[in-house]
Amino acid sequence: MVKYRRLARVNIYRAQCQLARSLKEGNYTPLERSYYRRVLEHLALAQDAFDKGDRLSARKDRFNGGRTA
Repeated sequence: MVKYRRLARVNIYRAQCQLARSLKEGNYTPLERSYYRRVLEHLALAQDAFDKGDRLSARKDRFNGGRTA
């Protein structure tokens, strides 16, 4: 499970980098730019959710005597 969470986080980060680079270099219409910026915002929210989930699971493990479920 942890392996897949880490893989998902890496994929989100790669998508953010690729999309930001593409926005900087590409020729997009204003409508496309606004759409891709919104996608970037959603990717950032997903990244925050992963980070928050990791903090919560680490806290749960600490209170669980260091055991993982």
